[in-house]
Amino acid sequence: MVLDMFYEENTKVVVSYLPVWEFFFSMHVLANPEHHVSRKKWVYAKEVAFPDVINEIRELKEITNSWILVIDSEKWKEIRQMEIVEMLAYFQGKNIYQWNQWIKDSTGSEMSKNDRDRVLCVMKQYYDLVFRKEEIILRTYLMRVLQDEKEKCKKDGMWKWIGTIHSRLQVGSEEVVYMKNREFRYKKSEIQTIWMTVSTFVYPHLWLYKHGDELEVVKGIIVEQAKGDIPEEFVQLFKALGDKNRLRIIKLLMKDVATTQELASRLQISEAAVSKHLKILNEVNLVRKTKNGFYMEYRFDEEMIRYIPYRFYEVMMM
Repeated sequence: MVLDMFYEENTKVVVSYLPVWEFFFSMHVLANPEHHVSRKKWVYAKEVAFPDVINEIRELKEITNSWILVIDSEKWKEIRQMEIVEMLAYFQGKNIYQWNQWIKDSTGSEMSKNDRDRVLCVMKQYYDLVFRKEEIILRTYLMRVLQDEKEKCKKDGMWKWIGTIHSRLQVGSEEVVYMKNREFRYKKSEIQTIWMTVSTFVYPHLWLYKHGDELEVVKGIIVEQAKGDIPEEFVQLFKALGDKNRLRIIKLLMKDVATTQELASRLQISEAAVSKHLKILNEVNLVRKTKNGFYMEYRFDEEMIRYIPYRFYEVMMM
């Protein structure tokens, strides 16, 4: 799903939410949980709730390249913009000969019809039982994050943004250097299109993939709490929101920055009361403060509030 497109000099930047990418990489995380400790709680919850599906995902990881076979091949260009249901129907409609023609071009090997059927079956089971609900939450959250990242790109420049997403990625004046098992060097002048997206599953790894004159860049977004049970900071966040005057303050700060004095005047309450409310909102990172001359100005942190739906789902369901 393309959210926006813009040009930076002669390079087209496509800002896109890719549900199929997130689908396959979530299966990759389940197949290799030891490499994705930032999703440890999520993996454990799925193992408990859906042991048969998770075991099948792991049993098939060798023949699916740990489930990144599709997104790491030329076939990806064809299905990149599909919805998950559309993608499942697409592969279901391919016979074993068509399937193996693509597999052989990508890996040099082939699958038996039985293995192909198992792969298709577990993909459908995983989507129906596990990922359908997950994706509903992820879609809203990631699309908002993408809009924010797009604004950063437009402000700072796409190449500068790319250079900040991972320590193993360096952007020079003429080329991009991706350090993995070896150095991959891509000349900027040869890249006509950059696909920009974000993922809750790729961290702590880096995904930078070049298809011809296209470069696909995925920024990892950390969403999982480090502690078990209900995190105390999550409780405090909802307590901070559970007051009418604090919600009125947030409503004003969503429109513009303001000082304590300005908020007190608009809300017709004392400056002392406003200061108390702002202190509580600041402690849970809903507002930020900066000094401007003799006054302290407050602004609302939209990123924090946009994260709440996914955090709620994560804390309550995992």
